[in-house]
Amino acid sequence: TDKQSGGKVGPILLVILLAVLFLTLIMARFWVPFLGIGAAMLALIFLELKIKKKQSKSIILLFMILAISLFFVLGNFIRFLNFGFLPSFQLPLEIVPSLSSSWSVARATFQEGLTQFLFGSGPATFQYQFGLYKDISLNATNFWGVRFVQGINAVMTHLINLGALGTIALLLFLALLLFEGVKALLSGHRPAISLGLIYLVLMLFLYPQNFVLYFLLFVLAALLIKSEHIEGVIAIANTPIRTFSFSLLLMILIMMSVSIIYVQVQRYLGSIYFQSSLQSFNIDGDVEKALPKLLMALDFDSRNDLYLQNLAQAFLLKVNNIANKSTDQESLPELQAQFSSNLGGAIQAAKRATEINPKDSQNWLVLGKVYEDVIVLVPGAAEKAIESYNEALKLEPNNPLVVTALARA
Repeated sequence: TDKQSGGKVGPILLVILLAVLFLTLIMARFWVPFLGIGAAMLALIFLELKIKKKQSKSIILLFMILAISLFFVLGNFIRFLNFGFLPSFQLPLEIVPSLSSSWSVARATFQEGLTQFLFGSGPATFQYQFGLYKDISLNATNFWGVRFVQGINAVMTHLINLGALGTIALLLFLALLLFEGVKALLSGHRPAISLGLIYLVLMLFLYPQNFVLYFLLFVLAALLIKSEHIEGVIAIANTPIRTFSFSLLLMILIMMSVSIIYVQVQRYLGSIYFQSSLQSFNIDGDVEKALPKLLMALDFDSRNDLYLQNLAQAFLLKVNNIANKSTDQESLPELQAQFSSNLGGAIQAAKRATEINPKDSQNWLVLGKVYEDVIVLVPGAAEKAIESYNEALKLEPNNPLVVTALARA
């Protein structure tokens, strides 16, 4: 019948998808997912032995997957276990600081004061703390110029950004999720969801944070909690105060959602114009085409310091082009006006970037570069350049680029 055929197609498609996923992981040669798969297989084997008195053939498949997972995990640490005979594809290179580097930055951040110890340096500030406290020995490696935005894993990043209190709250929350997942797994309730939840919690200790990781974590947590509790109904129609409160809350949520969507759409449109400006400049080499697109990007996202950095550099390029032009006496006033206008635009954009994000040394470097390029033409530019580079040096004292720029000025 149709129902029976439909019931067979579902499991077959699931097996095919799992096989494709497993082969993709093998070709990627990334050991962390195999560690999670191996742990999941151990849990399923435990449940198979605990619950079922008569073992099925599926336990053989579980042992096979466990053995393959262990093989690929060990292959990351044992040199002679190479996989040259297997097909592979190159993943984008992911570089993260080591555990010792991440911890040294966290320790230095805590020593700044009680506020930093309790509440951290603030959300999304890891890269600034790393630039401030990075080990100078990193300059002797190929990664001396890398600006790390995260620690070795999500928890270490949160330790620096959120401090002791925020990290304790996060660990308690993860411990609660882990407890619920293990409890559901041992009782045989929703083993797939439970294993997925446990796996994602462990990934926060093994992998840097990203949107997909947290999205799946909260989705699986919601599914597990929902499946463990009986549905209930809250009556609001019979009570005017409840009806009004619920309606007001719903309106506030709708307004907040619309506002967030509007802001994100603005930022997305800004990023489109920004990428188009980079393409116009890098591929076509036309700063005249790139400049209007940069201005449009800033119209959509006026507080993006990266856009302002590039705008300042675009104006500065026009300044240099004007300064290198050969001119006669008649066109000199026009060129002087263009020179002053573009130089003013470069300085204004670079200054605005430092005002929006004074913690980013790159903003001060761009401002210093603007002044440095007109030292010969503008009186007092050398002092302004040195002042800007000194600000950058305070933020990244061990950055060779900053020291070189300061010496050059």
